[in-house]
Formats: sequence, structure tokens, C-alpha cells
Amino acid sequence: MTIQAKTLFDNTGRIFWALSGAFLMLLFAYLSLLTLTVSDVVSRQNGEKTLSSIYSRIGELESLYLGKKNKITLDTARSLGYADVTHIDFVSGAQLESRLSLSVGR
Repeated sequence: MTIQAKTLFDNTGRIFWALSGAFLMLLFAYLSLLTLTVSDVVSRQNGEKTLSSIYSRIGELESLYLGKKNKITLDTARSLGYADVTHIDFVSGAQLESRLSLSVGR
């Protein structure tokens, strides 16, 4: 009966292919993550451009609103059917504490 001692050099082919496979998997993962990062940066830039145009449009609309608001006078309001308030009434109710469900013994 012969005893054969296995050494590290006997499995070099297996080790080489295992390491090559691991390297290829890591390379694929790296390239996938790199692609995702680049696409996220591009979509963020597109979103920032969109927000910039929306904010500029909001600014334009606000300035139009303020211009039209400043053109309204009391005479203009009366011509549109608005009337002056002659009698002002305020509505007051019971105290809120007495109606709360947590107020006990009041």
C-alpha cells in the first residue's frame, strides 16, 4: 500500500479556477455598482434641472400675482360687487377645557 501525500501544488488548477471565478464575480459586482452610481448621478442632475425650471416658473407666477394684487383698489373691488362690512360679529363658544375628554371633575 502506497501513501500519497497531497500538497498545495496538487490543487493548483482548482485554486486557480476558484480564484478566477471569484475575481470575475467581484468584477461584475463592481461594474454593476459603478453603473448604478453613474445613472443615479445623471438622474439627480436631471432632477435638479427640473427643479430649477419649476422654481423659476414659481417666481414668475408670484411676481405676476403680486402685480395683479397691487392693481386692486377699493374702487375696483366695489365695481366687482364687493361691499364694505358695516357690522362685525365675533363667534365665541364655551371654553374648550370643559369639552375635552381628559378633563375630569370639572
